[in-house]
Amino acid sequence: MKADSLSWRKKYKANTAFDAVGGALAGQIFNRMPADSEVVLYGGLSGKAVSGLNPLDLIFENKMFTGFNLNDRMAENDAVSFEVARETLEKMISEERVITKIQGEILLEEPFKRTTKLYFSHVGRKSAC
Repeated sequence: MKADSLSWRKKYKANTAFDAVGGALAGQIFNRMPADSEVVLYGGLSGKAVSGLNPLDLIFENKMFTGFNLNDRMAENDAVSFEVARETLEKMISEERVITKIQGEILLEEPFKRTTKLYFSHVGRKSAC
């Protein structure tokens, strides 16, 4: 991989990535993250096991790969707290204070390079959540 294709790491100072897909994509994201970074897996949309993690990155670059289970988090809080948070977020969405701006559409068949280029061209923009 060319050094300039990873220039986003310096520009955005990325040190945490959140992945809902899993599978080989999770490994590709992990391997492209800088030293002292973390990938948090919170879904398994690919239906496949995480693969391709470079074990030397875990050991020598102090990278971490962790999982986050929303169900466990919800169980730690009472139902009232969760309902208040849900209602607050619902109101923010209806008032368009929280929006998801679709930056583009990419077919699954398209190369990973194009996907990451589109994604990282929009990382850090305040208008997207």
